[in-house]
Amino acid sequence: MGLDGQSDPNSIHGGCEVLSGEKWSATKWMRQRPTT
Repeated sequence: MGLDGQSDPNSIHGGCEVLSGEKWSATKWMRQRPTT
């Protein structure tokens, strides 16, 4: 995300197929304003 709050097209990504084992993912939220 840029300083103006718009998404950055360079941050779009994909993942590889899991051929064996597990794949884990995590999300980190970045907020522009505090939550109530």
